[in-house]
Amino acid sequence: MNNHLHFSIFYDGGAQNGRGYGSYVVIGPEGLVSYSAKRLHFMGQANGFLAEYETLHRALMSLGKCLSKKKIDPQATFLHIYGDNRMVQGQLTGNSPCLRPSSVILNGKVGARLKRFAGYEAHYFTRVGIKTILGH
Repeated sequence: MNNHLHFSIFYDGGAQNGRGYGSYVVIGPEGLVSYSAKRLHFMGQANGFLAEYETLHRALMSLGKCLSKKKIDPQATFLHIYGDNRMVQGQLTGNSPCLRPSSVILNGKVGARLKRFAGYEAHYFTRVGIKTILGH
C-alpha cells in the first residue's frame, strides 16, 4: 500500500421523484484529478441507493481515463473511497450483504472497476463532511 500512488474519491448520490443524481471529486498526490461538482443525472427509475453506486462508478471511470492519459498503471494506485451511505460502504468492504438484485448488479459493476486498481479501502464519511467537500 505504501509504494502506490494514493487517490481519494469523495462521492454522494441521491434521488428525487425517481430521478437519480450525484457528484464526486477525485484527489490524487498532486491535488484535484477529476470532479463533477455539478449534479450528474441518471435516466430511468432510481433511488438514493442506486444513485450512490452509479455516482461511484462514474468517479471510477473518470479516474481510469485520467490515469490512462497520464500513462499510469491502475495497478500502481491505491484508492480511499469516502461515501455517506453505510450500506454501500459496507457492501464495498464485504461487511454488508447485497440483498436486492439491483445492488448485486451495481456492486458487481463497481467491483469490476475496483479490481483494476492495486487495492482500496472504503470509509464512511459523514453527510455534513461529504456536502462540505462536494459543495452542495
